[in-house]
Amino acid sequence: MANGSDSLTHRRLRGLDHKLDNLIDMVRDMVLDLDSRMTAFETRMTTLETGIHSNITTVFGRLDRIQIRLDWIERRLQPPNAPASYTDIDDYRS
Repeated sequence: MANGSDSLTHRRLRGLDHKLDNLIDMVRDMVLDLDSRMTAFETRMTTLETGIHSNITTVFGRLDRIQIRLDWIERRLQPPNAPASYTDIDDYRS
């Protein structure tokens, strides 16, 4: 009788061992999938960051060009007899 019981226990242990192997494989696959997804996410974030930096650089470049144009317009609007340090054009308007 003890021999039959040992055989049943041995089969159950082999079944549990097989289930444990399957669980380990499933967890390994999940970790690899997560790693792959994280790599893809990091790549997208880097691309987004680069795009945002480029857009900010473009905006500041345009603001610089606008400021240069505004300075040029302000100089053109100053009356000929204005002092060299004069910056407020509204004082000379009548």
